[in-house]
Amino acid sequence: KNAPPASLLSGRHGRSPHPRRHREHPPFSSPLAAAGGQRPRGVAAVGGGLGWHLAAAIWPPLPRTVLPRFVAAWASAVARVCGGGVSGVRRCSDCAVVWLRLGGRAGCQVSGMPTFALPVQVGGVGFDYRLHMAVADKWIELLKGNDEAWEMGNIVHTLTNRRWLEKCVTYAESHDQALVGDKTIAFWLMDKDMYDFMALNGPSTPNIDRGIALHKMIRLITMGLGGEGYLNFMGNEFGHPEWIDFPRGPQVLPSGKFIPGNNNSYDKCRRRFDLGDAEFLRYHGMQQFDQAMQHLEEKYGFMTSDHQYVSRKHEEDKVIVFEKGDLVFVFNFHWSSSYFDYRVGCLKPGKYKVFSYCHSPCLDC
Repeated sequence: KNAPPASLLSGRHGRSPHPRRHREHPPFSSPLAAAGGQRPRGVAAVGGGLGWHLAAAIWPPLPRTVLPRFVAAWASAVARVCGGGVSGVRRCSDCAVVWLRLGGRAGCQVSGMPTFALPVQVGGVGFDYRLHMAVADKWIELLKGNDEAWEMGNIVHTLTNRRWLEKCVTYAESHDQALVGDKTIAFWLMDKDMYDFMALNGPSTPNIDRGIALHKMIRLITMGLGGEGYLNFMGNEFGHPEWIDFPRGPQVLPSGKFIPGNNNSYDKCRRRFDLGDAEFLRYHGMQQFDQAMQHLEEKYGFMTSDHQYVSRKHEEDKVIVFEKGDLVFVFNFHWSSSYFDYRVGCLKPGKYKVFSYCHSPCLDC
């Protein structure tokens, strides 16, 4: 029904000819435009020549949005893998065979190449957004240590370490953290207590209380300071407890090393989205918190505001304060101290309304 024009399927066996032999349109222009149609939106490309290994399609158009859990497309399913370097990526992103009709193009590029998310007209590669990949790794690094060792300046630096005018999609965790061999953020925080103490009608534990609070803070500060777009990943919006493990058999590498499989089990090849919808579980409050974050961004548009200023990163108090748009964010990461009448600076004088998730009874903080 929504098949692409025939010009996209030219060549033998339904494949487009080599980009160097494609003469239907000038370099870097859209074949859809040449065919009288519109360029597909939301198509992301992978270029093998520069080692780009992943891209995600963003919906609805960023900013002012968060990725829904079911609408993220891997580049291997929607775009050709080409080895033509930067030029190949430009052609590939415009010549994708599958129409997604989503939002912008976001690229995942591990080397931090400059201009990756700048327009072609100014010498960039042409992606609309780049994934801010260092943030998720930083959170896992911190969670492996003690709370006392967290450095506020290090957290702020990681969240804000991005190039001017290159828009970023930030996230607290992704497949790199959730695949077998690692743990989700929620499991790092609460571990085996998640199996027995997540029911609202039962007792809690210090691990559960601390884990839920930190999970909320990690997501909020990542969204508030990490970029111009925010990405959920397969259940972390409600603190999915378990890892992802695809069915696999045993392998023997060329080096002779034996890699055991999981007996081709599908047990962990799933996401339990029903946990977030179950109102009798604490997962439900964590999911409501994520929805509240999205509504806050939708109302105030702070992620794309020109005004962003970090006014405090206090190592002794473990406090981070920053302004984003018309909002002032205050985070207390101290493991034992709470503060009252804590003075923070702000750009605009006057009275501020406290928008506190934790005081809402439905969010189970």
